[in-house]
Amino acid sequence: MTKILVVEPLRGIRNALTELLRHEGYEVCALDSLESIANSPDSQGATLLVCGSPEKMVWGCVDIPWIALSEGGMEEVLGFFRAGASDFVPKPVEVSALLKAVRGVLAHTEAAQNSATTLHTKKKPCQRYTIVGSSPKTTRLKRLIELVAPTDARVLVAVSYTHLRAHE
Repeated sequence: MTKILVVEPLRGIRNALTELLRHEGYEVCALDSLESIANSPDSQGATLLVCGSPEKMVWGCVDIPWIALSEGGMEEVLGFFRAGASDFVPKPVEVSALLKAVRGVLAHTEAAQNSATTLHTKKKPCQRYTIVGSSPKTTRLKRLIELVAPTDARVLVAVSYTHLRAHE
């Protein structure tokens, strides 16, 4: 079960966020301040932080993705993203906006973890085509193919035919 850490100084909002996220099937640890994260054993193992006091966040303050909740203007919101926020939801919090942000950040985190795993997984090489040639450009192309081939990445190879004319 995904564990979400909710930090909100106002008890009513904190309780409402906690109940909403629990109702959606998440395990929730609710705290009143960022400072209490270090002292709370329940906060260990959290996958996401929903922060109702993001003005106190600084880059690298937490090592998990976090969503900022605030009434702030555009400059303040940009500051949250500079501090490492994964998403932003304005206060007063709309349920649909918060759930969309939570699901989006969790999906992005899972996709990033899966892609990191895929990059380190070697696949059996595919021998469909043979590239003929030994020029420096062809050799470089072969090296790039070997680098990308073990992954599921899509690659566009653009070739300029003006340089590939056959000798007449």
